[in-house]
Amino acid sequence: MSKIISFFFAGNFFISICAALLSMQTFAFLQKDIDLTLIALVFFACLTVYNLHSIVGYLKSPGHHRFKFLGEYLFYFITITSVSAIALVLIICTMYNSIYLPFIFVSIPTLLYVLPLFGGKRLRDFPFLKMLILVSVWSMVTVLLPYAYIGQAYDAKFILLMAERSIFVFSIALAFDIRDIDFDRLLKTKTIPMFLGRKNSFWLAAFALLCWMLTLFNIYPIMLTMLLGIVALLTILLIRGALKNQQAIYYQFFLDGLLALQAILVIIFYK
Repeated sequence: MSKIISFFFAGNFFISICAALLSMQTFAFLQKDIDLTLIALVFFACLTVYNLHSIVGYLKSPGHHRFKFLGEYLFYFITITSVSAIALVLIICTMYNSIYLPFIFVSIPTLLYVLPLFGGKRLRDFPFLKMLILVSVWSMVTVLLPYAYIGQAYDAKFILLMAERSIFVFSIALAFDIRDIDFDRLLKTKTIPMFLGRKNSFWLAAFALLCWMLTLFNIYPIMLTMLLGIVALLTILLIRGALKNQQAIYYQFFLDGLLALQAILVIIFYK
């Protein structure tokens, strides 16, 4: 059972579910029927990219302890990546033409983030690009794609929702960069925690969450904003715990789970 749970998280199924839920959150916010085809697109795109990223990371640093589990089950990870990529292509072929251009727009930086096409380097290996691309892609996938799919106007609400999603993902990603500071130093990848240090990065995440709360007041009703304030407080506590906790489950379930928690609260509120 423990190996099945490990494979569920290491195989990036949970983070893909989180991405799908955030896309559903956008539909709920717009008070539109949730389109399962687009949700499937987001899920399989995330599953493909994250596992491809893991495999590339393993090939670049096969001896590192963080890739031990992946190395033991490499065949299964390659199989999952291949099957999810095929499913992704099949889904795209059934979708409206309106989604193609936004999807390509999102896919280019995503693939450049994952694949070492710059003399053995990926975009994430260049100074501070790791966070910028990660935040931008998550926002575009979970906000821009739903907007494009239903033909929703890119109005002020769109800008606010993109900002809200970007800030929240930024705060979560900072916790992961705090964890990865030694690994990124080994790869010579400059990140915010390497520049500011762990404690200052925590305070930056706390400030980002304060900005996130201010953004929420301009998007959601006051009752929902108060509920999401609990999520913000929980996020701060978990990021503070990330200063010392290095266990994979802490990040893959509790921290990533905050993405799902936010989405579920919004979906239930607008149901």
